[in-house]
Parts: sequence; structure tokens; C-alpha cells
Amino acid sequence: MLNIINQLNKNKIRFALSNVINHKGKINDILIKWIDENKYNVNYIDYNYSNCNYHTLDKNTDSTIEVLITNY
Repeated sequence: MLNIINQLNKNKIRFALSNVINHKGKINDILIKWIDENKYNVNYIDYNYSNCNYHTLDKNTDSTIEVLITNY
């Protein structure tokens, strides 16, 4: 998928990718390296999902860092 997004960027097509760079102590090293190598824009999503049923029951832990990655 990251290769396809790089092709979009080379063809001057805008993209936006929502993903997580850290969740429950696990770091998405592949994504972080890809962002750094390609100098894409990273917007940190600061939103409270505390009422969502798919998030951890431990409400005291801010262990998820969600981002929106763009080339614009």
C-alpha cells in the first residue's frame, strides 16, 4: 500500500492516509520510517474516543497515537 501511495505522490495526485503510529506500546516503525523518508505531512489527530466500544477499557492510558498523513 505504501508503494502505491508513493506512486500517487510521484504522479502529483493528492492522498490522505489515516493510521496509527503507536498503540498499546507497539510502535509502527515501518510507517514512521516511510513518513520520514518521503517527507510527508503528519497531522496528529487529537480526538477523544472514550465512548467507542473498540478502545481499551483502561481509560487512564493514552497509548494510541492516530495520525493523518498527506502530501498536501
